[in-house]
This record gives sequence, structure tokens and C-alpha cells, in this order.
Amino acid sequence: MWYGGRLIADILDAGKDKLKGVDRLILQPNNREDDLRIWLMENGFEIIAESIMTENGKYYEIMVAEAGHMSLSDKEVRFGPHLMKDQSQVFQLKWQREINKLEIALGFIPLANQADRTAIEDKIQTIKEVLNHVS
Repeated sequence: MWYGGRLIADILDAGKDKLKGVDRLILQPNNREDDLRIWLMENGFEIIAESIMTENGKYYEIMVAEAGHMSLSDKEVRFGPHLMKDQSQVFQLKWQREINKLEIALGFIPLANQADRTAIEDKIQTIKEVLNHVS
């Protein structure tokens, strides 16, 4: 998440000394949730709960992390390990909306620009795989 022009991970890094002895973090990033999950994983925190909500057309994720160890897959980093597993209606709506945006963007990329088209197609496919995953 950007905060005053800085990434939340940078802010957490800058105040890492203040996190000593902190057992629980409750975080609500406005964006770049994947970067925050990576930071937590690399800095001795484990996400124990996640929630997603929407208000005024915007999606908000809330993460609860405690001191611990976790190892996340690329998909868990991107979609959230708990959110991906729970697949709430809000989660489904958020990612369907992202598919729609990517499909519109894909329509504007010339066929000759295959590398960019493939990158977007891969993102769409990954989202569809997550949304269609049956636990």
C-alpha cells in the first residue's frame, strides 16, 4: 500500500525495531496486498485471518498477522491464503471485476504485441483458476 508516497513495506521496515515484542498486527492495505503478504512472510509474521469487504465500489482487505512462520505460494501471495480458501461473494466479485478490466485492456493491445497479450491472458487464466477451484 502507498502511504504518503511510500510503500507500506518500507514503512514497516523503517519501524521494524518498534515491532519487537508485538504479537499481533491488524492491517488494512488499500492496495499492493501482495507486497504486504511478502513482507509479513519475510519478517516473521503469519497471516492468521483475512477478510474482504466492499464500500462505495472499493474493495478493502483486512489481514490479521501474528508472530510466526508462513510459506505462501504465488497464488496465496496474490489472492490471500484465507480469502482464496474461503471464496466469499465479495472476493468473487472483486476478482470477476479484475477479469473484466483485464479483458478490456486486452482488447486494446495490438495482436502484434504478443508478449503483452500473453501476460494479460496469463493473469486472466490465473484468476479464473482460483475462482473455479473447488476445495
